[in-house]
Amino acid sequence: MRRARKPRRRRPAHPGRGSAKARRGTGRRLGLTVVLFLAAVVSALQAVMATHQVRESHGRLEETRNHQDLLLAEHSRLLLERGALAAYHHVERVAAAELNMRFPDDVERILP
Repeated sequence: MRRARKPRRRRPAHPGRGSAKARRGTGRRLGLTVVLFLAAVVSALQAVMATHQVRESHGRLEETRNHQDLLLAEHSRLLLERGALAAYHHVERVAAAELNMRFPDDVERILP
């Protein structure tokens, strides 16, 4: 009985370099790895930029809300002041003191 022989491995023409086909495969793998790495870096940078923009927008929103609160408080004070100035006794006092207005002595009633 004969023993089956193991197939002989071909040795490359240049020891340590491998065949041209093997080198092309390694080069393609390396190129794909570089492309994927660059894509991951670009994606990470875009995520960082988007996060930064969101934080800036949130800061502007908070500033705008604070400004809105201040304007609403001022509006409320102005409404109170307008109500106080429009009160009947205040209008009567201003008319008498500043405009020298008075209620007429003779009031006639005119019927239509």
